[in-house]
Amino acid sequence: MPRIRLVGVAKSYPGPSPVHALRGIDLTIEQGELIAIEGPSGAGKSTLLNMLALLDLPTSGKILVGLDDPSAMRPRALAKLRSCTFGFIFQGFHLLDAHTVIENVTLAFRYRALPRARQLELAAAALEQVGLADRAEELARNLSGGQRQRVAIARAIAGGAPVLVADEPTGNLDSENSAAIIDLLTSIARTGRTVVIVTHSADVAAATDRRIVVRDGRIASDARVAGAPALAAEDEPTEVLSLASDGGEPSAHAAAARQEGHDSRLSLPDLLRDAWGTLASRPGKYAALVLVIALGVGLAVTTFGLTEAARAQVAQTFDATRNIQVDAALGDPRTSISEYAARSEQLAGVDLAGAVHITRSPAISAESGEAPAGTPLAAVTPDYLESVGATVRWQGQKREIADGEVLVGGSLAAELGLPPLFSGPRVRVNGTEAQVVGIIEESALAPELLRSVVGGASFPVADSPLLPPPVTAVPPEMAVHVRAVPGAAQQIAQQLPLALQPEDPSSVHVQAPPDPQTQRGSIEATVRASLLALSAVSILVAVISLMNSMSVSVLERSRELGLRRALGAQRSHLRRLVMVEAMLLGAAGGVCGLFLGLLAVLSVSISRGWVPIFDPVLAPIAVAAGIVVAALAGAVAAWRASRIQPVEALRL
Repeated sequence: MPRIRLVGVAKSYPGPSPVHALRGIDLTIEQGELIAIEGPSGAGKSTLLNMLALLDLPTSGKILVGLDDPSAMRPRALAKLRSCTFGFIFQGFHLLDAHTVIENVTLAFRYRALPRARQLELAAAALEQVGLADRAEELARNLSGGQRQRVAIARAIAGGAPVLVADEPTGNLDSENSAAIIDLLTSIARTGRTVVIVTHSADVAAATDRRIVVRDGRIASDARVAGAPALAAEDEPTEVLSLASDGGEPSAHAAAARQEGHDSRLSLPDLLRDAWGTLASRPGKYAALVLVIALGVGLAVTTFGLTEAARAQVAQTFDATRNIQVDAALGDPRTSISEYAARSEQLAGVDLAGAVHITRSPAISAESGEAPAGTPLAAVTPDYLESVGATVRWQGQKREIADGEVLVGGSLAAELGLPPLFSGPRVRVNGTEAQVVGIIEESALAPELLRSVVGGASFPVADSPLLPPPVTAVPPEMAVHVRAVPGAAQQIAQQLPLALQPEDPSSVHVQAPPDPQTQRGSIEATVRASLLALSAVSILVAVISLMNSMSVSVLERSRELGLRRALGAQRSHLRRLVMVEAMLLGAAGGVCGLFLGLLAVLSVSISRGWVPIFDPVLAPIAVAAGIVVAALAGAVAAWRASRIQPVEALRL
């Protein structure tokens, strides 16, 4: 076991008014001593204990553990030395309340890569020694104050540390439990271990072998208690802990022989167990973080899922509407509109074809009024009205225009003041009377019909300049309107001029929709870009929210993380712990986000009447995305965790 020496140790805290906590302390602690450090509040007791336990280093002076100077060691070597030399008993216990008693005790050698079975064996033995073997599987939060302190002592002795340091170990206990704890510490000291206790209690100090009083940062007195066991002669060899000059594993004689495993190493199973235990300890808090990740990932999954479904729907909708319309204007008609409609219907891919001949009538009137001069007069084939999507309110069961009958556009009917259809209104066109059998209420593709008088294919039209139909910008004498099956519009547009006027196809002016593949691709790209931008914003919000939450969580866990540092954890161990916790959260969030995304895709697709489309590759991508999001957010929290100093977190 090591001898601990403090030579001229001073500790100051900088500031506008520097605080000198210790002033030139010279102290030697031999192996096997039971020591009480006393003094008023603010005298420097806790700072002295921090120095003895290597939780802090002096501003000046030296601390020697055996033959080694910790101030000259690298952080990794210092962590190893602290881990294999000291056990800690805190006034606040510092137990992991959501973990079992035995898991709290195994924390003493968590950073030595001991096999799991051996950890449990050593922890069980320590609990037996403090009389809590029957509470091993109890959650720490369910224990009484005295029991919690016993667990803290079991953790301190389980790892075989030769030196135990205790800060007010009875400060939170009643007299009965205090007496039991002092008896236990005394019995531990009698086995040859060094026990150093900071206390305000005269009863506790009286039970020790040596009492050191600290005032104003100096040792005011240092005396052995009468009747205390004698120490070994100064010339007898003292077992010391030495550190290899290459910074490798601490080697020891008796002290190291009582410890097992590789100091300051963390096995992967222990790392995963620790991370899972932390997440399970606060399910509500961490479930909220999982939800944050799930929402970001879920929106991304929804984006990709709906992009595919929307692509199919855009194609279907696009093909079913404007891109199936082909219009032809005949500048030099050679036959009747009925013949032109028949020739169009013979082309492959034509669903419906209609033709129209439009002119302006010099005189249209009704009993109630006259139409403006130049009102359009149209002769149409039977399928024309359907091909342009016109809606007609017919008289009774009437569904076609016979000789001597006309339809009147809704706007023109209002101008003429036509009476209701059931009264049999009539109009006079160029002196010829015709019965009105219907009103054209809508005509999306030929709005000119709303101001026109429309008759059948044999309806006589005035011999005057022809009007251009509303579906083309080229002034025609006649026009043909074709509705194609999806995907055939471009082909029909190429064949239609030759079919209509084979002797002079150049006189036919065709208006076809743009290439559907190009236009559809543009629409799909716009939809995808919008959804991806929304997903990116959502994931960014998830990263920022998770980063803030995990950083706050690290601050809340500073005592726990400081305890791990005191027990031998290195900065890298804490970084790994927080990162593994984050990635476990990310994996859970990715899975939840996958299901949320699937549900959203199904809901939207079904509600819109789409065919749900989901690429199976999105499943692993969603989980991976959750892990990446959490890792990005956890990096800052991991860095903050690694910066925690045990002396600041624990305040021994």
